[in-house]
Amino acid sequence: MKKVVVYSADYCGFCTKTKEWLTKQNVPFTVLDVTKPEIQEEFIKYNVQGIPLTLITDEKTGQTEQVIGYNLEKLAAALF
Repeated sequence: MKKVVVYSADYCGFCTKTKEWLTKQNVPFTVLDVTKPEIQEEFIKYNVQGIPLTLITDEKTGQTEQVIGYNLEKLAAALF
């Protein structure tokens, strides 16, 4: 099982596309809004320049893969 978290913002078109793609693939995910100060603090720790940032954690191994931006190839490879 994989746990998916998407750091995003409502104004971000690529964030919307990423969430739509995950929904179409029937992948459950949690959305964290980077416009909220407490989420922004958390997001900054990843030291990435943009959103969406999708974190895909394999719950068996504990390994987390980061997918930065709207990258369907990397998302699919990490999920399936």
